[in-house]
Amino acid sequence: MSIFVFDIRVNLWGWALLVTLVTSPAIAQTKAQRRALSSNKPRVRITAIVAVAKAKPKGARALIEPLLQDKDPAVRAAAAEGLERLGDVAALAALRAHTDPAPLVAGAVERAIIVLEAKEKQAAGRDPNALTVSVPPPVDASGKVPPALLQRFGDGVRDGITAQKRLPVEVYDEVRKSGYGVRLSIRAVNEATQGPVHVLTVTCEMTLVQLPQNALRMQASATAGGGFEEALDDKMREELMRDGINECIPALTSDFVEYALARAARVLGTEKPAGKK
Repeated sequence: MSIFVFDIRVNLWGWALLVTLVTSPAIAQTKAQRRALSSNKPRVRITAIVAVAKAKPKGARALIEPLLQDKDPAVRAAAAEGLERLGDVAALAALRAHTDPAPLVAGAVERAIIVLEAKEKQAAGRDPNALTVSVPPPVDASGKVPPALLQRFGDGVRDGITAQKRLPVEVYDEVRKSGYGVRLSIRAVNEATQGPVHVLTVTCEMTLVQLPQNALRMQASATAGGGFEEALDDKMREELMRDGINECIPALTSDFVEYALARAARVLGTEKPAGKK
């Protein structure tokens, strides 16, 4: 019973502080907000963040941003949520630069970036829901792929992501400041014999990172190939490599789209519980 009463008092106190911070005259309000934001009690700092984000006084972003570095993860998460609520796209620089080991905070930062980037895109006349995707030139880790086929691999994945209709995207061939970075490589080109058939397989790999932190999100690979009933010459090898790469492109494109859709649903809270339609 005593714990229950204590909780009620804490809630009432929090609401009283929130009302004071929001409804006081402007000068007194700002001073009170600054004092509360620097309180040694995390719950006071969180309440102050909510109040500043609600009232949106002049300089609100500058008041909240430093709390992204707070020692308490709940305060850091509240700071990210406060910046999201403020709607000031200038906060994107601090949010993009922030990396955090706490899942609670990392999720709040990611959500804030998505919301503010949508606002930034809308203001520029772009699709606010479009996901920024960077697909720089792929790497040939096998050392066996002709440059034209390596370029075909990168162009094919880039074009595939652009052309699909399930996910609105803005695709770039240079690395951007945010969104997803798609790192492509030809991991291996192998030859073998299967009875009378000389076989060549190509293994293509995609590593997906969250920019600008380069946080690893997903890795996927696809292997494809073919063969001839005779020893392979350079022309045959190139033909089989081309066929293998062409098979890998739609597989990796599909993996990217499925992951991006699922992650967006999780981050934005629109994912449906298992078993529900």
